[in-house]
Amino acid sequence: MVNISEVKDLMAQFDQSSLREFSFKTGEAELTFSKNEYTSPVVPQQASQAPAAALVEVAATAPVAPAQAASDSEETVVDTDIFAEGDEEILREGQLDFISFSYYRSNTTKAGDDWFNVGGSTNPYLKETPWGWPVDPLGLRHVMNEIYDRIQKPIFIVENGMGAIDELDENGIVQDDYRIDYLRDHLQAMADAIIIDGVECLGYTMWGPVDLVSLSTGEMKKRYGFIYVDMDDKGNGSLKRTPKKSYAWMKEIIASNGAKLSEI
Repeated sequence: MVNISEVKDLMAQFDQSSLREFSFKTGEAELTFSKNEYTSPVVPQQASQAPAAALVEVAATAPVAPAQAASDSEETVVDTDIFAEGDEEILREGQLDFISFSYYRSNTTKAGDDWFNVGGSTNPYLKETPWGWPVDPLGLRHVMNEIYDRIQKPIFIVENGMGAIDELDENGIVQDDYRIDYLRDHLQAMADAIIIDGVECLGYTMWGPVDLVSLSTGEMKKRYGFIYVDMDDKGNGSLKRTPKKSYAWMKEIIASNGAKLSEI
């Protein structure tokens, strides 16, 4: 019997590795993993820089015992029947209505990187946030095209934003033009994917409207919102909420349904 969980874990590790092929045994089965390169579909502007993706193929074969090798009437069969009667029909009929995903950044891997390189390496062609996250709006357009082309379901962008160190000026306002630039470029990339590339996108929600403790670093100073909250990393502060410059900007973009993206 094939251990499905073990196979899935190994496939995930192999897909991120630099290996072209490897084999292993699980139970009575011998599995061989191999990669075939293909070029992922991209919009014209991306054709010169689109990364190649890898398809993982699994071939399962069972070793033949000596006693069985001598007999043409006997053979070992791998039990891959993991579905009960009616399961396939249920899965076929119970498909998702849309695919949602979060996008903040792209990752870059260079020759010599460890196969499990969380966060990737620095991309010298992109600007970075104070926490070293590359700002790559074109990457959002590429991901939208990639997911929509593969799955052929509408998509919904549920998280997108920029963590930055925001400080109140002498007038008590955060002048976060860097956040406005980030949002403008990513919203424009989304619009291009919809209008030019034909991606069916149901909606977009920014992460997040109000400053909160960052999940990835546990810091309050890593702020994402367009509303400033008076609290530091240790929980000190009045908790007063103050709209940032990006608040007024986002309000106009929403009211115009994106029509003012190129104007303000």
